Amino acid sequence: MAWYLGIEQLALYASVASIIILDVVTFDIVKELSWDSDNFGLPYWYGSQSLAWNQDGQKLAVIGYHPTNSNILIWDVNTNKILTRLPNCDSVITSIAWNPRTDALAIGYTTDSLNKLGENMVRIWNTEKYTIVADTLIDGGGPVLLAWDLKDNYLATVSQDNLTQIWKFLD
Repeated sequence: MAWYLGIEQLALYASVASIIILDVVTFDIVKELSWDSDNFGLPYWYGSQSLAWNQDGQKLAVIGYHPTNSNILIWDVNTNKILTRLPNCDSVITSIAWNPRTDALAIGYTTDSLNKLGENMVRIWNTEKYTIVADTLIDGGGPVLLAWDLKDNYLATVSQDNLTQIWKFLD
């Protein structure tokens, strides 16, 4: 679930491959995003656990899961089209947060697999160029919460063991 502060709309995970945007005044469904997992080379899709709006409310980032890894889908809200899929290799994405002033998208993930314990990371994507800006190892358990501050470019991370860290990623 993600609330866009600029307008009175709430994005909600609706089903295995569907996101709805709800007008919180009238409770009407404004838009619905549905996708076919075959278009993204995924055998099947378990759905989303986290959503994030970009700074101007025109794009929505969605974490999607399937058995071997997780990916981020970037959706253009106006055209109802998925713009791209940001791959995250064989990692499990645990959280996302879009910077409220820039096109930077923070992704918390762990490289854990069935065979070994991995590392806990934060990756920053430039969502205009679809390039990785930073990839940083964090202390503590996997990052479960990410939040950008509203004024500067600080990112707070909270891990599974409640360790809170504040990072300066962007100038």
